[in-house]
Amino acid sequence: MIISAQIQSMTMTGIKLVILMFLWIQLIECDHIQAPEELQIKVPNLGRVILSWRPSLMASALNRSIKYEVKIKTPDTEEDWFFTHHTNATRLLAVHRGLYADVRAILMEDKQNVSRSEWVRQELPPFPGAKGTAVTNLTCHIKTDEFLKTSLTCSWTAGINAPADTQYYLYYSYKKRIEKCYSNSQGENSVACQFPLEQLISSLPGKFLVHINGSSKSLQIQGFQHMYIAEHMETINPPRNMSLSEGGDTKNLSWDKPYSLFPGYFEYEVMIWNLETGSNKTQIVKVPMLQNGKLQPPWTNHMMKVRAIRKGIFTNKDLYSNWTEPFHVENTVEDKINIYLIAGFACLTVTGLVLIYVCSRFQLLGKMFPPIPKPKEALKEFLTPQKVDIVSFHLVNEPEVICFIEEMRDIENPDRRPLNSIPSGFKHKIPQT
Repeated sequence: MIISAQIQSMTMTGIKLVILMFLWIQLIECDHIQAPEELQIKVPNLGRVILSWRPSLMASALNRSIKYEVKIKTPDTEEDWFFTHHTNATRLLAVHRGLYADVRAILMEDKQNVSRSEWVRQELPPFPGAKGTAVTNLTCHIKTDEFLKTSLTCSWTAGINAPADTQYYLYYSYKKRIEKCYSNSQGENSVACQFPLEQLISSLPGKFLVHINGSSKSLQIQGFQHMYIAEHMETINPPRNMSLSEGGDTKNLSWDKPYSLFPGYFEYEVMIWNLETGSNKTQIVKVPMLQNGKLQPPWTNHMMKVRAIRKGIFTNKDLYSNWTEPFHVENTVEDKINIYLIAGFACLTVTGLVLIYVCSRFQLLGKMFPPIPKPKEALKEFLTPQKVDIVSFHLVNEPEVICFIEEMRDIENPDRRPLNSIPSGFKHKIPQT
């Protein structure tokens, strides 16, 4: 009886150990997650890559969830690494050289990682076609004109091994829209097309994919794709309609924003020249206006120009427009006075020269001021002074000296007038020295 009781006790202990081992194995299996299954890569549209997979079977548990870690890599780009709770993911990528994608499952409990599965990989091959037939040196830019028309212009170099009869075709993909450019601007190596502005206007710019494929009778032409950021493609227009306004002791230089796809991301750089001293400085403003107030050095004789700066939204790359035409800011009061004086002097000078020319040309002075006629002979004789034999001088306030001359007569010739005689009654006034 004692032996059978011991055997029974040992049997029960073994059974308990087996049960504990079974429960431990089940617990380990519950914390282990299998890798996703049936990973697929599809490109139904231009550059739009869709990854899809099926989750592995596992025992359900309370407060547990699964998320997926995804890595996508192309030869031309950095690795795109992200997480998702869905069993699919979509990306816009340039896939002309192929790509690979890795996915693994992560078991989560109360926002903590419990376990991770093995990675599963799928690859997408490069585009078919003869090597060296794809285009090279692709450059594209977007421009918006004053009529709010947006145009895309691209240029490229034909592939080094492309046959002479190769023709290339350009497509672009932006915000789930795919279009083909039909108009050629410079032969086969350049194309330009216009598209509606509303396709690009948004709160934030996005990715812009350009795809170029080709055709030839002798070779299969390899396709080429390039991914852009829409804001980096735009050619920035300069500011427009610069004007100066004055109010009290302040001057305001203002301008209009440039035509742009994304007008809300601009700053402005203002360059100011002092024409009197030859010095210059630059100033950054965030609004399309620059003010010259009372406490600032006045703008008396300055030259200014402005350019727009597009600050990078997703990157640190800034884009600059061309400078505007120089705008001359003057001291209006003093300059107007000087202008009026110079203009008045010029008018007087020109008027005087014209009068001198007209007078000399048509002898107007002779007609306006004829010569005085000569007087008649009677008038000449009347005006001729008469000879005076005896001049009488009368000096005012001079003492008068009277000389008496005694007349002596000739007895023999009583009627003969004596020589050197002076008529009687002649008074000679001699000034007193």
